[in-house]
Amino acid sequence: MSRSARLLAVVFLLLVPLLPAGPAAAEPPGRLADQVTDRVGALGGDAGGVQDALDELRSENGTQIFVVFVSGFDGLGGQEWADRTAVTSQLGGDDLLFAVAVDDRAYGLSVDDTYPGDEAVIDDVLRSEVEPRLSADDWGGAVVALADGLRANTGSNTGSDAGSGGDGGGAALAAVAGVAVVGGGGYLLVRSRRRRKSADAEATAAARAADPFPDETTEQLTYRASAALLDVDEAARTSQLDLDFARVQYGEEPVAGFAEALAQSQAELASAFTLRQQLDDEVPEDEPSRRGLLAELLRLATSADQRLDAQAEAFDRLRDLERTAPQVLERLGPQVTALQARVPQEEQRLAELRSRYADSALAPVTGNPAQATALLAVAAQEVSEARTDVQAGQPGQAVADLRAAEDAV
Repeated sequence: MSRSARLLAVVFLLLVPLLPAGPAAAEPPGRLADQVTDRVGALGGDAGGVQDALDELRSENGTQIFVVFVSGFDGLGGQEWADRTAVTSQLGGDDLLFAVAVDDRAYGLSVDDTYPGDEAVIDDVLRSEVEPRLSADDWGGAVVALADGLRANTGSNTGSDAGSGGDGGGAALAAVAGVAVVGGGGYLLVRSRRRRKSADAEATAAARAADPFPDETTEQLTYRASAALLDVDEAARTSQLDLDFARVQYGEEPVAGFAEALAQSQAELASAFTLRQQLDDEVPEDEPSRRGLLAELLRLATSADQRLDAQAEAFDRLRDLERTAPQVLERLGPQVTALQARVPQEEQRLAELRSRYADSALAPVTGNPAQATALLAVAAQEVSEARTDVQAGQPGQAVADLRAAEDAV
């Protein structure tokens, strides 16, 4: 909002006590059927001139102004009412919506983010040309002034000369003076603008939050959910067989994490089947409720499937470790020996550092050699046990030892 617009807002608030009280007829936002909608007879004999000005603007630069006159904005601000109506009417990037509530003494102009016109030009036209005419109840003249102002200033960075002479501060003072003159007549003109693109994006986001699958019919969603449920059920059965085999082959410790993950997936699968039964029972759901249940079923099935996929990859790594156990031993044995040989050297380096620095400076690394010695002792023991299993022709039994040794190293 410009500096002058902020100053205007203050003056309008000061004039509020001067306004006559009285309820305005509610007119909710809705879809526009015509370019000019006058539900209160505001234009009267000016309707022809208004349409001519709108046609001339569109012919010259492609801008189309939709105009609507109502009694009141149904408790909404002019900005919100105009934005909602523009979204509902599916106006394009070169379309503007000019809405006026004659009893509310308010108006709103909705402009899309993609509209090529300069925002400063539009602000100036509204301030210097449109608002004075609205103050005088010259409804048709306000629309014509808006159309003419946009047509005359297309592509420029300055507003029209009328009523805008001097710098920004001068323009603000001129506008304030105009408000002071009409204040006794009880007119409060609230000019608020918001880019309609943001309102459109919010509406789309809200719709997708309520229905994550807006592009699919309920029939398509039902088929997709049923197929996902069957696939995950089969995957869970396969994973259970893999887990049982792994317990026998590798022992309980290496598969503890797999068992926990499978249990979580099976719990989600059970919840999904409960939803499926609810959808198939004799009590019918309305369309939104049915779609909500199908969406939740799909979420549960997807979560369970992703967890099972991760465990399938982990099972593959276990099998690979069993297959390559001799090669892993060849790598780990020399690695443990080399690291053990480094420990005395690092202890000597630490002793030299103690002679040069305070104990507090070395505190973060003081225990490292001792910790490394303990871990390497564990690794050496696990390598020895794994080698015994491999030599006995039981590489599966060596898997747990090899994983422990790798972790220690």
